[in-house]
Amino acid sequence: MTSIVAPSSTRWFFVRSFLPWATITVVATGHNLDDETARLLGNLLHWQRDHLARQHPSLPGTDGGLVRKVKPLWRVSEVETAAYGFLKGIDYVTEECPMSEDATSLVYKEALSRIEDRMPGTRIVFYQGFLDASNPLRKGPEAAAPADAAPMLEHAPAADAMRATDVDAEEDVGTPRACATCGAPTYAETCSFCRLKERVRKARELRAARGSR
Repeated sequence: MTSIVAPSSTRWFFVRSFLPWATITVVATGHNLDDETARLLGNLLHWQRDHLARQHPSLPGTDGGLVRKVKPLWRVSEVETAAYGFLKGIDYVTEECPMSEDATSLVYKEALSRIEDRMPGTRIVFYQGFLDASNPLRKGPEAAAPADAAPMLEHAPAADAMRATDVDAEEDVGTPRACATCGAPTYAETCSFCRLKERVRKARELRAARGSR
């Protein structure tokens, strides 16, 4: 079995780079407890039932070319991760990702941090409760939604806001397709890596335009 450890937005870049000599069966990402609970809170606030049904630290592969995805650090908080790195003398990047500016996930993280400060253990209880097998939201969107529930609108303002700010958010619903830009398997029209590249390109063009004035 061959596995790759990579940030979410770049994992398919590594997969495509390694494919000539290896068959990738598992991709491990560095999402921690803070990341997962922030995503969970956002999905719950906007009732993204399809996303909730597939939010899990271990997702199976699909016939569309997506390999199994695991998140081994989902029980570990950002503070615990930083403390481990400090105690072990492991150098790590302390700067925030420049592409995370205005991301809604940061708002959810801040809200959960305030709750965690007052009630320690809230994050892990929140996420483990969601992962409980008896939770109807974990059984798929059909089981989670009543038969007479109103359908989620594809272009609802809340959903658009989440997609516009969180470029790295995974769709993880429907059937995988080829990315319109690079051909990598994705649930969206373009994969997260290509969306991130497009944001970087636009940001550079904007800076260049400002500098020429």
